[in-house]
Amino acid sequence: MENNILLYHKLASRDGTPIAGVYLVKTETPETAFDIFGALVEKQGGGLALTRIPPAFDAADSGRVTYVLPEKEYVLENVEAYWLATQAHAGIESIRPSSLEAMREQIRKAKDGTPVILQGLEFIINARGFPDVFDLIGQLSELATTGNKAIIIPVNPDALDEKEMANLASETVVINPNKTING
Repeated sequence: MENNILLYHKLASRDGTPIAGVYLVKTETPETAFDIFGALVEKQGGGLALTRIPPAFDAADSGRVTYVLPEKEYVLENVEAYWLATQAHAGIESIRPSSLEAMREQIRKAKDGTPVILQGLEFIINARGFPDVFDLIGQLSELATTGNKAIIIPVNPDALDEKEMANLASETVVINPNKTING
C-alpha cells in the first residue's frame, strides 16, 4: 500500500489534481490500480469507474460504491460506476464489453479533471480483439489530454503477448509497481 501511495503522488500535481494521461498499471491483481484510483477520487471528490468487478451500491447513500477485491474492500464516494457485463443486471448500470463506443462516451462525458479507472482490459480484448481496443486506448489518450483526466488501466502482463504490451506502452504511461520508485 505504501508503494501505491508513492505511485499516486507521481500521478498528482502539487495541488492533488490528476496529471492528465492514460496510465497502464502492470499488475496481476487490480488492487494497486484501485489504491491509486481511490486516492485520486478522495482528492478530487469523485470519479468514474468502468470495471469487470461488479460494484455494490449503498442503499442508504446512493453516492457510495463498494468494490470487493480478494485483498481489500474499497468504499468510494461520488463515483459513477458501470459494470462491464455481457447482460444487464437489475440495479447496476452496465456496459457490454464489446461496446467500446459506450465506454469512450462515458469517459468523454466525465467532468474535466475526473479520475477514471477502466478495469477488465483483458475481458474487453476478448470481446472485441486487440486492434479495436488498441484504437480505443489511443482515443482515450487524446480524451485524457483534452479533458485533463487521469485514466488508470490495470493489466495483467501475463495475459497479453509481448507485442501487445509494447503497443499499449506506446500510447500510455506504464506503471510497474514491482519496480523501485525513484524520487
